[in-house]
Amino acid sequence: MKKALLCLLVSVAGFTQAGTKPAKNPVVAPAPVDDSLGFSLTAGYDSSYIFRGVNYGDHLLSVGLSAPIKLTDKATFTFAPWYGHIAGESYDELDLVASLTYDLGFVTAGVGYTWYYYPFSDFSTSEPNITLSKSFAGFNWFAGAYLDVNADGGDLFANKGGDEGWYFETGVNYPIKVTESFSLVPEVKISYGDKYYGVSGFNNVIVKLTAPIALTKTATLAPYIAGSFAIDSLEDLGVEDYLVGGVALTVTF
Repeated sequence: MKKALLCLLVSVAGFTQAGTKPAKNPVVAPAPVDDSLGFSLTAGYDSSYIFRGVNYGDHLLSVGLSAPIKLTDKATFTFAPWYGHIAGESYDELDLVASLTYDLGFVTAGVGYTWYYYPFSDFSTSEPNITLSKSFAGFNWFAGAYLDVNADGGDLFANKGGDEGWYFETGVNYPIKVTESFSLVPEVKISYGDKYYGVSGFNNVIVKLTAPIALTKTATLAPYIAGSFAIDSLEDLGVEDYLVGGVALTVTF
């Protein structure tokens, strides 16, 4: 009797399980939450420190932080300090950079301010700026106008104060995805100075190729090679053309 009852219970259980329909909306494990801050820390090496067409020295070591803070869906405030040291030389530079960008839809506009400080010479200068950027058809276009309050006296050569000078630049790059973790980014940029370096006219052209390599989800290694070609007023000052290369490691967190 017990054996017959046990067989009956097993049969009922089997029938019940076989007749049960699968859930219409099965429970799916939630996707992992991205709790990163969106900040990034970059350490870099450049064979020469070319700043706006002028060579300040060889073997630049640098570290920089980018800390964007989303204020609204369209407005972002970014604080980006940077420190550079030329190996074997008495040249250090601290840049404190702050900017506010707003997505207007047809273009992203920004206003910013940079304070440059050179510890070994105890010299500093400041630079308000306006920037524009736009991505279209895979291209990234950017432009900026920078007002250096001490540019006219050639301070970037002699660390002496002078009158105000404007520096304008515009350029475009085109990221090319080669593999899931490797890309090529060609870029070209041209600049113009108004009483910058004490002269007015076109400054230089930069042609650059960067090859970012995603090492992990948060770390990217980006070697590059670039040419800086003096034109117009910068060429009149006797500035040479330069071929430089370097690499940067960026970690986001």
